Amino acid sequence: MENKIHLIINGIDMVTLDTYVNYVLLPLEDGEYGVLAGHAPMVALITEGIIKYRIDDTEDYLTVSDGIASIMDNTITILVRSAELVEQIDYERAKDAEARARRMLQLKQEEHDHKRYEAALRRSLQRQKLYKLKH
Repeated sequence: MENKIHLIINGIDMVTLDTYVNYVLLPLEDGEYGVLAGHAPMVALITEGIIKYRIDDTEDYLTVSDGIASIMDNTITILVRSAELVEQIDYERAKDAEARARRMLQLKQEEHDHKRYEAALRRSLQRQKLYKLKH
């Protein structure tokens, strides 16, 4: 397809997105990184964040966990533990998860539990941010 790049995003147990896009903005450790058709081959670490992509005149978004992106032959393949399209996000559930994580972070707990609740808090905030981008 002329001026399009094949975007494939795979979560652990499912393909979340498989489409042709004009542009992709990836969340990387050192900032956001834009990709257009004809991009040079590369591999990059994806950080937890929001992927923005454009199909013709429509922009859309999804939230992803940490993972890896491979760009080669006009295809971006992204492998992550989890990925959610905006349509899959339950805003009220995300707000409840935020409140629960904040409560748990107030308690004294083991280091590994603290990290788990920090991650839960980041995910819930990311989901809310993504939801607000489209609503």
